Amino acid sequence: MWNRRIGVLDVALEIKEELKEIYEKLNPAELRERILQLQDKLFKLATSVRGIKYE
Repeated sequence: MWNRRIGVLDVALEIKEELKEIYEKLNPAELRERILQLQDKLFKLATSVRGIKYE
């Protein structure tokens, strides 16, 4: 799917190579964990502003 999308885009070959390298290094499990951590941090910040304790 990635190859089809990048192949259609009118993007310079150099940029396509850079994007391909980034894409190949992505780790879905690691990304999910990082998103969950950031969501938790955001929730704690939001609840502290409202005076709600979150542990």
